[in-house]
Parts: sequence; structure tokens; C-alpha cells
Amino acid sequence: MGVVHCEAFPGSPNYQGKSINKIIDIAMSDAQAYLEGGLHGLIIENHGDIPFSKPEHIGHETAAFMSVITDRIKQEFGCPLGINVLANAAIPAFATALAGGGRCCINIFPAVTV
Repeated sequence: MGVVHCEAFPGSPNYQGKSINKIIDIAMSDAQAYLEGGLHGLIIENHGDIPFSKPEHIGHETAAFMSVITDRIKQEFGCPLGINVLANAAIPAFATALAGGGRCCINIFPAVTV
């Protein structure tokens, strides 16, 4: 599996004003490169949102933007997708997976086995 490291989203500390359409285009290009390179699945991650916020401080917009990107990648490529919302934000990751069509979350949810 390859990891699509999304650019910083609006609302994150590192956001530099890039349009959401440009952020989506970059993520789509990265996804295509991984899949053309022979990988069979992807993890979608908000790696550009550095420094990472505590899970309780991650805005709803992060899950919303990641859901759109996840859905677009799923619609275009049809590959299995996982979600990782940094830093360790399991609830936004679950929301993103549900809304965007991801199969799993790569986050630690303390004291829970799924």
C-alpha cells in the first residue's frame, strides 16, 4: 500500500492558501502514480497538516476535505483505501472512512479492539 500524503488543508496550522481543487489534483496524481507503479491499495493521510494538532483540536473541515479526496480516489481508481488522520485522530478517521468509502482506519483508539 502507498500513502497519499495530502497537502495542508484549510484550517490546519501549515495551510498556505492552496485551493482545495489543487490539493485534490495533487492527491489524485499521487494516487495514480502509486497504482501505475504496481501498488494495489492506498492510505489517505493529512500529512501536510503539520504541526499535527491533538485529536480533539482537529476541525471538522479536515474530515470533510479528506472524505472528498477519498471518494474521488475511490471513484476514479476503485482500489482499497485506508484512512489515517494525524495525529492519531481516530474519530475523524472513522468519519472520513464512512463518508469517503475507506475500508479501514490506521489510527490508535485507546482501549478499543475492533
